[in-house]
Amino acid sequence: MIYIAFDQWAFDYLNLMVPPLENFIGKAPQQFLQGCAVIPEKGTVPYIDLVFAIVDKTISEEQSSECEVRKALTLYLSILHNCRGHVDKYLPTINDHVIRKLGQQVGAEFPHTRIAVFQVIGSALHYNPLLQLAELEKRNATVEVLTQWSKDSEHMVKWLPQQISVLGLASILQLQTSAMPPSMANVIVTLITFLTKMSEKMNNESYKEPQDEIEDDDLGACDEEDFEGFAEDQDVTDSTHEEYMNAVKNLGGSVDMRFLIGDWPDDDDDDELYTSPLDDIDQLLFFSDTMRAAFAREPEFYQQIQASLPVDVVSSCQNLFAAAALERQKPQDAQVK
Repeated sequence: MIYIAFDQWAFDYLNLMVPPLENFIGKAPQQFLQGCAVIPEKGTVPYIDLVFAIVDKTISEEQSSECEVRKALTLYLSILHNCRGHVDKYLPTINDHVIRKLGQQVGAEFPHTRIAVFQVIGSALHYNPLLQLAELEKRNATVEVLTQWSKDSEHMVKWLPQQISVLGLASILQLQTSAMPPSMANVIVTLITFLTKMSEKMNNESYKEPQDEIEDDDLGACDEEDFEGFAEDQDVTDSTHEEYMNAVKNLGGSVDMRFLIGDWPDDDDDDELYTSPLDDIDQLLFFSDTMRAAFAREPEFYQQIQASLPVDVVSSCQNLFAAAALERQKPQDAQVK
């Protein structure tokens, strides 16, 4: 029903359609993968193909806002995070879409959509690093993607793209170097540098003291016990609505109105509401375990890499190993954020 509405008459309601679809994928991945629907003029179509059709149309449609594109891409995240090992054949299609979109966004002033693309690529690397690297190699995009990803990392202020970057890039190092494409030899130092700095940034943020909770009184909220509702002959008022309308009236024509359709450059995507099995992974421990395993597996190669790393990166890596050791000493329930 959601697909038919999207396809026929409610294209611009995508932002309201994605959450229930993500909910279905996350709550019942097997039912999602096995389910099919009878679509007029198309016959019986698997649910997953309907979701891919939604993403494809959103990305291809010229009238789609970048906000809508980013929202659609989160459907790929849900599939890659919740259906591990079951969607290998869909990786080529995912890469066709995101690499094309990344190429369109190379010169974009704001990196929001590129970061959304990197979230998908990072999720695909964590899903299956060998297959995903092969897809990037087919498109001669490995070096360009990792280079641009590293450049845009300074704009990653939210937890989700940071976490996916760490998990995805660290997953590459789980591979034997002989299994990596030749192009990785040119970016392995950049990759480890990027990975270490991002892990350090996340570790530092995790130790920041949370802001004090704002009391309801500070928000001007009404006490439910004091408010008895509006009388039948009384107009219903909403101070929040009035303030919003007054703000819109005062904007005039001098301000870019893209924010009204959700495409303001600093739009606040609801990453904090996104949930997946990745929530149960401690990225610090994942980073530490992967790096230590790589060095133990191929000591000579990684000793050469270490010699090429900046001194501050080596120091940061050692500090992260120490932090991971302390993290392991905490009770298990305290490790899961």
